Amino acid sequence: MVDGALGVVPRLGDDVLEAGAQGGLDGILQFRGDAHQRGHRADQAREAGQSLVTITRAIETITDMNHQIASAAEKQDQVAEEINRNVANINEAASQTVEGGQQASQLQALVNQFKT
Repeated sequence: MVDGALGVVPRLGDDVLEAGAQGGLDGILQFRGDAHQRGHRADQAREAGQSLVTITRAIETITDMNHQIASAAEKQDQVAEEINRNVANINEAASQTVEGGQQASQLQALVNQFKT
């Protein structure tokens, strides 16, 4: 009986060592896998950071363009107002010219009356 029990002990020990070795290998493989995942996540984080920088620069460019557009629109508004004033002045001058022409016609008619 003792011989039988002693025969089991070496086999049991071998099984424990093999399981421990396998567990250690699994642990190493898991650690390597985790390290790979961490590296992949770090790469993704870097890419996301670069994307955010690109997006931020694009937003800054768009903001600058919006300011330029607003400034140009304001200048166009000022020019349109000046054109409107000039057109009003031209209309006034044209009205005065018409009135002057009518007065000249009336005066010419009076002069013709006195001549005859």
